[in-house]
Amino acid sequence: ITCTRWMTREGDNGEILCCGTGLGYILLWKQCSTVTVTEFEETLARRVGAGHEIMGMSTMGHWLITGTRDKRVQVWSVDAKYTLCTIFSMELPTTVPQAVYFQGADILVFGMFDGEIHTLHGKDGVVLAMKTTGRMIGSTAVDPGRTCFVIDNTINGFSLHRMDDAVCIRTYDTNPKKTYPKQVALAEGGTMVIGGSDNGFIHVFDKATSERVQTLQHSSIGRVQTVTVR
Repeated sequence: ITCTRWMTREGDNGEILCCGTGLGYILLWKQCSTVTVTEFEETLARRVGAGHEIMGMSTMGHWLITGTRDKRVQVWSVDAKYTLCTIFSMELPTTVPQAVYFQGADILVFGMFDGEIHTLHGKDGVVLAMKTTGRMIGSTAVDPGRTCFVIDNTINGFSLHRMDDAVCIRTYDTNPKKTYPKQVALAEGGTMVIGGSDNGFIHVFDKATSERVQTLQHSSIGRVQTVTVR
């Protein structure tokens, strides 16, 4: 499993857990809850294209976006029988999508190696705009208001960028000894930056001031590459 997202379809009793895998499969698991137990029923397992790794996915209502390592972005509709219907599929010239997000009726695609951010038309995938962070992106988290985003900049930790022009406005230094990609997340309504490390720690920063407010020890050694928040 390389990425997961929850989907809430109008009229459904439970949520759907959407998963992407390293072999290019989309998995849909329907949540079936009772008073005492929560269970999941697999409703779909479909391999996308030639089976390239699914790097990122995002959901909105019954819509699903996937970005794969072969530079392809696809938008799907999930119907009442949990069947995937293609809305569009497009290939970016050079950008490998690290993360994808809905932005209103459009789509944001964050590039892993080139740091480029493409805005795509939500109906046909036409590129509407492009900007760049000027650095590699190991992970991305977008704030709820879509005014800024945080990335693992693969150099000194995490950095905060404006959404309109991708300019870096703040950094959160974790002093990494090795530059492994590490997941970053926004919590507390987008006011806190939480990210992993290469030495077993989880760092918690105040987004507005860059102050490190807490350091959590996950393990004595090893990498913390996956972080999630509620």
